[in-house]
Amino acid sequence: MRRADRYSAPLVDAPHATDDVVHVVVVHWNQPVRLRATLAALADQGVAVRALVVDNGSAAAELDAARAVVASAPIDARLFEAGTNTGFGPGANIGLRVWLAEGVGEWAAVVPHDALPDPARWRR
Repeated sequence: MRRADRYSAPLVDAPHATDDVVHVVVVHWNQPVRLRATLAALADQGVAVRALVVDNGSAAAELDAARAVVASAPIDARLFEAGTNTGFGPGANIGLRVWLAEGVGEWAAVVPHDALPDPARWRR
């Protein structure tokens, strides 16, 4: 399987993408409930956010739940299934490589699946 085939959205020429968007890599493993809260918190930042959730080999039930969370996210969100637990750093690197390849936005952030930034924190 080609690497690009693992994405739930295209790697380049992605819809809704503009330069004023913060690209957020969310590294996830087996915590879909926390992932839902994180995506909700990212939606409340006062800036446009586009998330790429990198799943690090979650168990089948948690991966299915993560797919549903990403599909219903209140922000532009996509899922990359790494297929194995690569670790936090390598998972983050997967997402950052996508951001660099797409060439969209000036800013990128990396967060774990349980990050809960204060509302509008990133706008400040």
